[in-house]
Amino acid sequence: AEIREFLERAIRPVFGSWALWRLIVISLLAGVGEEILFRGVLQGGLAQQLGPWAALGVASLLFGLAHFVNWSYALVACVMGAYLGGLWLASGNLLTPIVTHAVYDLAALVYFLRGDHPPSAPPGGQTPVPRSTTGNPPAQARSCEKLRG
Repeated sequence: AEIREFLERAIRPVFGSWALWRLIVISLLAGVGEEILFRGVLQGGLAQQLGPWAALGVASLLFGLAHFVNWSYALVACVMGAYLGGLWLASGNLLTPIVTHAVYDLAALVYFLRGDHPPSAPPGGQTPVPRSTTGNPPAQARSCEKLRG
């Protein structure tokens, strides 16, 4: 719920009205920029000093901390960083984690912003009545409201 609240508060206001092509561009930019920094510069530079596996661990930890929303999300981002770093080690090509990262970001943005999933319940635990684009409850919700009295 905490991650969902963060997304609603920080991500939806910025990206919610963006066209798909803009989401694709921002996902590509994030994939390129973050992978050059975390894999190319940090992991690659640290590998010369610490070896490839220790460098993978440090770069993954820094990747997780850079994506800190809460400790659970930081852990997930750390694991994702390890996966992306492992892809780079396995392929020897920085383009592999760049493309993977960009596709993941785009899929996550589109799912969150455009996906057909219910909104999180507000404090108090009651699920809001769905509204149509006109602001009126759909017919099914109106029928249920009449039954409740």
